[in-house]
Amino acid sequence: MHQLLTLRYKWYFWAFAIGMPLLIGGVFQLTKILLSDHTLDGSVPFYAFFMIIFSSILFGGLEEIGWRGFLQERLMNGQSIILIATFIGLIWGLWHSPLFFIEGVSHYAFDFLPFLLGAILFSTFPTWLYAKTRNLILPILFHASINASATIGLRLVFKHSILNYTLILLFIALGYALLYRSQSPLESTAG
Repeated sequence: MHQLLTLRYKWYFWAFAIGMPLLIGGVFQLTKILLSDHTLDGSVPFYAFFMIIFSSILFGGLEEIGWRGFLQERLMNGQSIILIATFIGLIWGLWHSPLFFIEGVSHYAFDFLPFLLGAILFSTFPTWLYAKTRNLILPILFHASINASATIGLRLVFKHSILNYTLILLFIALGYALLYRSQSPLESTAG
């Protein structure tokens, strides 16, 4: 239990947990700005990210106790880490599917297939974090960073377009490459 909640990990795990969702969302928004509507949703300022991330831990991030601490932990005995990430991503996407039918909820305006692929994409990185550290804090922080990034406008564009599907698949491939490279035994991650 001690390792599940420890805060002593190398700095790059912390930077990855907070920064990767910002980077991915930034790439999607920059591409959208350059190739389509040339506007950025500036309704929530960037500095609000750091305030929003704390509430995002409670509203979304704690799902990782179930996804990583329960489900991934049970699947890691002999299963492919890439298969685990994909399976959890599919379940994670389906878990959110009722939100697509509730008018007034942000998901209502999204297309489901790119959202489901986005869930697989965003499952690869906390799967990697948990497999490398056996720590729940880092995947919780990653999940909270996804939600906080989306709130400030740095999010995937969940509309049907070749460009969106291409970007999602490229980031899934990046996540799979990271998982594939890390299939060796756990390295020392304490800082």
